[in-house]
Amino acid sequence: MSTKDDIISAASDLFSEKGLDLSVAEIANQVGIKTPSLYSHFNSKEEIVSIAIEQELSRFYQYLNFMIDSLAGKTVEETLKRLMVDILVYFDTPGKLKIWKRIPLIDNREIQERYRGLLQEGDNIIIEKLRRKMNHPEFTGAVDKKGNQNALMSFFILVQGLLDLKLFLGLSSTEIEQYAVPLWDVFWKGTRN
Repeated sequence: MSTKDDIISAASDLFSEKGLDLSVAEIANQVGIKTPSLYSHFNSKEEIVSIAIEQELSRFYQYLNFMIDSLAGKTVEETLKRLMVDILVYFDTPGKLKIWKRIPLIDNREIQERYRGLLQEGDNIIIEKLRRKMNHPEFTGAVDKKGNQNALMSFFILVQGLLDLKLFLGLSSTEIEQYAVPLWDVFWKGTRN
């Protein structure tokens, strides 16, 4: 990894723990360079953190797109259940979930709007892929067509709740299964025709 990559990685780790309260000196210290050296690579702490967050958002949405594409030919139930598990596994990597939880807490309206736009763009792509799958003639009757939007929103609320529980209790994706399986069953029964 290059020094620039090390700086971004350190900023990501520190942001997950401190939000924007991290300092440039802390980033430099974690990388093992002097603070002024950091400025030969970046203009500001905000620039470093922005790049770290954007890279994380990009990795997550690439991962989701790959996972959805790899589930071609699976039923709606198999796709959504597998996607739920894959999202929980993705966030087993230390700090990733904390990064996502800190983004809305950034106390800068301009930065919040920027990330809100990136999140909406990524979410819209994923939701559209899932909506197309749910509306495919092969899956007609699996989920009530009128309820597709509600089913998708309920799915994401279920996943968000599991991620919150995972973070709060410090559980791995394997440990959260005791909660995920019964909640999945209730969710899926509620979406059926």
